[in-house]
Amino acid sequence: MDRSICSDSDDQSLTKLSASDISAAKQSLWDEAGQGLADVLVHARSAWYGEQAVYYTRERERLGSYMPPFYYGMAATAFVFVGFRITGLVKVQEWQRRVWRRWKRNQTTESASPITVQQSSPVTPEMGYLESKRIREREKALQSMKLITDLLVSISVGFSGTLFLLEAKRDVIRSDFEEAPLVSGRSVVAEQMCPGMLRLYHENVSIQNVLRRNDQTAAALKDRNLTSFAVFLQNCQKRHDYEARVRKERGKSKEEPIVVPYNGIQ
Repeated sequence: MDRSICSDSDDQSLTKLSASDISAAKQSLWDEAGQGLADVLVHARSAWYGEQAVYYTRERERLGSYMPPFYYGMAATAFVFVGFRITGLVKVQEWQRRVWRRWKRNQTTESASPITVQQSSPVTPEMGYLESKRIREREKALQSMKLITDLLVSISVGFSGTLFLLEAKRDVIRSDFEEAPLVSGRSVVAEQMCPGMLRLYHENVSIQNVLRRNDQTAAALKDRNLTSFAVFLQNCQKRHDYEARVRKERGKSKEEPIVVPYNGIQ
């Protein structure tokens, strides 16, 4: 298997790429990058401030200032989702209705007709079994849809907040994350994000061809995101090859971490 990133390839295979191939490749790269970034966020604090923190000093200095917006985004996601779930509870809804009716009664005494509030259809003794089952299944389906909707909206809010906080540093962040696998010492990005990204690249011929074609495209027409993925993968591969060589020279196992010298990987 060819272990190089964006190396020369047969032009015929590149011309066969369709818009759907490119879109699918981008989606796969973003999905894997998102999962890898989530793993980085989970492990970064314990690595950067734990017993082995001295080995992650260079990476912490380089990426540490970018982490708070991600944590704020995660907190916003959790806060919004919990808020949706609480306001969706039946008891909370009933309390809101009582407060609303009491407030309306205090506002006017002229109308004697009570305010009606739409509620879920009750199952009465007169209903048949099939009708009762249909109503329960419908309400269960609606609750499932609401759960999914609440989750998607919450993630959207958190993600948008993170992007807003990082927008001013977008180009600098892009460059720092591209070069993160090459830092001296140890790297959470290299340990948590690179393995999955490299595995995806080497197992997916379509992604290889998409990145290679983008690399051969004129500079003004290149897809900036695909270029970033290619640079990141190249740097992940460099660190992987360096660590493999050092392990072989020193007789170390694959599980033993390798500390890169102070000048990093060139």
